[in-house]
Amino acid sequence: MRAKRAQRAGRLRARTGSATTTLLLLGLVILVGGLIWLALDLAIQSVTAPALPAGAMSPEFRFVKGSGERGATAPDTMVWLTSTALEDCAQVRNRRNREVKRRLEDLLSSASPSRDQGEEDACAPFQLGKVAAGTRVEILGECGEMTKVKISSGRLQGQQGCIETDRLEHGPARSEESPAASRRER
Repeated sequence: MRAKRAQRAGRLRARTGSATTTLLLLGLVILVGGLIWLALDLAIQSVTAPALPAGAMSPEFRFVKGSGERGATAPDTMVWLTSTALEDCAQVRNRRNREVKRRLEDLLSSASPSRDQGEEDACAPFQLGKVAAGTRVEILGECGEMTKVKISSGRLQGQQGCIETDRLEHGPARSEESPAASRRER
C-alpha cells in the first residue's frame, strides 16, 4: 500500500512539475511576444512619424511690406482672424449689395454712415486689426491661401492671425529692426 501511495505521489509530483514547466514556458512565450510587439511598434512609429522640418527649431520672422516708394507712407495691412475671413467678408458684402433697395431707403431716411463705412463694418467681425508696414511678425505656418503669423511688435503684439502672403517681405527678418527704419536713417 505504501508503494502505491508513493507511486501516486510520484505521478502527482510529475503532473505538478509538468504543469509548472508549462506555465513557465507559456510565460516565456508571452514575454518574448511582448518584446517582439514592442520592437515592431517602435519600428512602425519611426517610419510613420513625421520628420521635423529643418527650420522647426528656430522661428522664422518677417516684416510686413511697405509701399516700396521713397517718402510714401505704406497702407496698413489687415490681419484676419481665420483663413476664410476674406471669403466670409465677400459673402457678407454681396448679401448687403443684394439688399440695395432697402439700404438706399435706410440711407435716405436717416443720417447713417456712408456706404464705404458700411462696407468696412461688414468685415469687422472677421478682422483682428491693421498692422503698419515694417511690423515684425513670426511665421507660424499656412492659413489657407494666406500665412498664419504671430505679431511681434505694435499694438497687436502677441496676437495671432492671417496675413495675405504677398503683404510680407520675401526674406527673413535678420534683426528686430524694421527695414523701413533702416531706410529712413540712410
